[in-house]
Amino acid sequence: MKRKGMTSHVPMFLLSVSVLTFAAVMAFGANPDETNLKAQFNRAGMLYDQKQFQKARDIYEEIVRSDVNDPAVLYNLGNACARTGDVGAAVLYYTRAMRLLPRDRDVRENLARIQPSINRPNTFFLLKPFAWLKNSASLNEWTILTSLFFFLTGTILAFYMLARGVPRRRLMTTLTIAFAVILLFSGVFLSIKAYEELVIRTSIVMKPETLARSGPGEQFEELYKFPAGTKVRIISDPQGGWVRIRLMDGRSAYLPLTDIRSVNPY
Repeated sequence: MKRKGMTSHVPMFLLSVSVLTFAAVMAFGANPDETNLKAQFNRAGMLYDQKQFQKARDIYEEIVRSDVNDPAVLYNLGNACARTGDVGAAVLYYTRAMRLLPRDRDVRENLARIQPSINRPNTFFLLKPFAWLKNSASLNEWTILTSLFFFLTGTILAFYMLARGVPRRRLMTTLTIAFAVILLFSGVFLSIKAYEELVIRTSIVMKPETLARSGPGEQFEELYKFPAGTKVRIISDPQGGWVRIRLMDGRSAYLPLTDIRSVNPY
C-alpha cells in the first residue's frame, strides 16, 4: 500500500493555476496553518514507513479533523486504518478518496480488496457503460466539464447568429448540435453524480458483525449481521438513536447511529 503526496490530485488543466498560486505563496509567505499541516502530513508518512501505523493514523485523523478534504490524506489514512485492522474506517476513507480521485488505480484496487462483497452493485449490463462513464470523473470534474460545454455551446450559437453565408451557417449548426448533445449528457451525469453524493445519505458500517434489526431498538427482531465496511443508505430520520437503512441489494433494516459513519464529510 504505497503512500501519496498531498498535491497528487491536481488535474493537469489546473496546473498553471497551481503554479501561479504557489508563486504567490512563496512571494508573500506560506500560511502558518498550511505549513503545519504539511509538516504533520510528512511526519505521518515517516511513521507509516517505520510501520508505526497507529501513530500515523492518529496524525492523519487529526489532519482530517482540521477540515482537510485532500484525497492523498484520505487515501493514506485508509492505508493506516487497513494496517491497524480497522476495515470499516479503511473503507470509509478509501470511499471518500475515490470520490475525489475516481480514476486512481491504487485507491480503486485497495477499496476493492478490502470492502465486503455486499457493496458490489448488480448493475444491468446495458447500463454498465454509462455507469463506468459517470464514475470516471469526480463531481467537481463533471461540474467543470458541464460548465465548459455550456460556455462552448453558447459561444458557437452566438457565432451562428453572426455567421453569413450558407456554408458557415451549416457548420455552425452542426457544431451547435454536437456541443448541445455533449452538454446534455454531461448535465445528466452531473445531476446523477450530485444526487448520489449530495442528496443520498451514504454511510459505512464501522463495527464487525453489526446487528440490523426490524425496528428502531434492541427489542426488535434481529434480521442481518453486517461486516465492517458495508455501505448503506440512510432512508429515515433518526429515531431514538436508530435509523432505517437500505443496502445495495435493496434490503432494509434499522441500525444504531453509533455503528455507522457518513461518507460525506460535510
